Amino acid sequence: MYNEAMDELFWVVGMIPDDINDQIKEICLKENEDLRLSERFFKNSLHISMKRTFHCEYFEKMKEDLKHLLTSKGEIYCGHTHLIKIKDMLWLTLDEDEKIRKVHQEIDELLQNRYNVPIDTFDKNYLPHITIFHKGDPDNLLKMHERLLEKLPSKEIKISRYAIGSKIRENDIFDV
Repeated sequence: MYNEAMDELFWVVGMIPDDINDQIKEICLKENEDLRLSERFFKNSLHISMKRTFHCEYFEKMKEDLKHLLTSKGEIYCGHTHLIKIKDMLWLTLDEDEKIRKVHQEIDELLQNRYNVPIDTFDKNYLPHITIFHKGDPDNLLKMHERLLEKLPSKEIKISRYAIGSKIRENDIFDV
């Protein structure tokens, strides 16, 4: 039997403070004026991916379970950022930090054990990051990488709060 709720696509993110979000966006948008790369990541707040997209049937219960798990974590300082070009993306990666990896693992375990959400390759090989640009002319991505290396400061980032995104719910973000 078809179950529309199973088609709901979610993700979990760590939100970065507004001042850092605004600073990164401003630099990226200014540098992008003539390269014209996709700016889809700047339409919402930048964030640290904590769980790749997944389907779940029991949204309200899942949200409460995640809220319970994540509110006990408080703020997490993630180390300094480093700009890398990986495939067709530009990422700000974060210094290796056991705290963020532990939270990521706890999210995976909760979703797998209670909601049968599989752990995919992205989550098995988790690399904390903030996506800056995704897809675009490879030459322009390389040019952008070179420009941003000089402009984006290496700074410590903190996760100030967590959120769950929902594709069906018009890309709503639900704070947890």
